[in-house]
Amino acid sequence: MTLRSSASAAFRARPLVIAAGLTALFAGAVPALAQSTSPADEQYRQALYQRETGEPYTAIETLESLLSANPTLNRARMELAVAYYRTLNFARAKAESQRVLDDPQTPENVKLSVLSFLKQLELEEKAAFEKPHKFEPNVALGLLYDSNVNAGPDNALIGPGLLLTPRSLKTSATGAWWDRPA
Repeated sequence: MTLRSSASAAFRARPLVIAAGLTALFAGAVPALAQSTSPADEQYRQALYQRETGEPYTAIETLESLLSANPTLNRARMELAVAYYRTLNFARAKAESQRVLDDPQTPENVKLSVLSFLKQLELEEKAAFEKPHKFEPNVALGLLYDSNVNAGPDNALIGPGLLLTPRSLKTSATGAWWDRPA
């Protein structure tokens, strides 16, 4: 089982709640962006759609192109951080979140949400990468009876000090147990 498959279920549920909360906070903090229908807004909505439909890498590309044209859009930067989080790129998610946190224009309620997101990132990263490998050997020992007498030994001496009884040796051409004398 890979790290990605074991951790992916846990990483999908939490960012959705965090992203919804951050989107609601930013919508209240920046009402002009929430009501506009500019190309930047359309690109932002397209990126959110891509991220939520299972295309986080495409969403990252879309959000990065949006931020290259509009570097002050902290709402898009936080969505980019969530997209990085979903792709398990914790370092980039932290960096983008920290940029929003360091911006003096960011409202206090948004800063609290960003701090919560950063704490969640820290916990998830610790859980995912603290003990990535675990070696658990499994040893089994068993005893098996083989009724195929043709596979039996030809000699009464097996290894050091082990002797077979005369009934254990082949006594006929077929080697079957019923052909042996009693």
